[in-house]
Amino acid sequence: MKKEKEYKAKVEQVFNYDFPGADGGVIIYKVQVDDLPLSSFFIAALDDTSTELAWGVGDTPQAALKMAARDWDRIYRGTREKNPFRAIKYEV
Repeated sequence: MKKEKEYKAKVEQVFNYDFPGADGGVIIYKVQVDDLPLSSFFIAALDDTSTELAWGVGDTPQAALKMAARDWDRIYRGTREKNPFRAIKYEV
């Protein structure tokens, strides 16, 4: 069996938006992997103070937010849940 190679990644928080008057917010991370021919990428996560879940990935913060907003709309279609990723798209 071939041994898998391990890589190291640098993860940096580049944006944090706390929702006024509510618990939680949206966080965007930049991920850089050493020794791989990948460019850095971004992860858009939703933090509700008890859990933090990744919702979108992209080559820019805006692309990660767009993917997250699209997935949120798909999952919560027909409900009254406000899309937190669309709410901050002009903040980034």
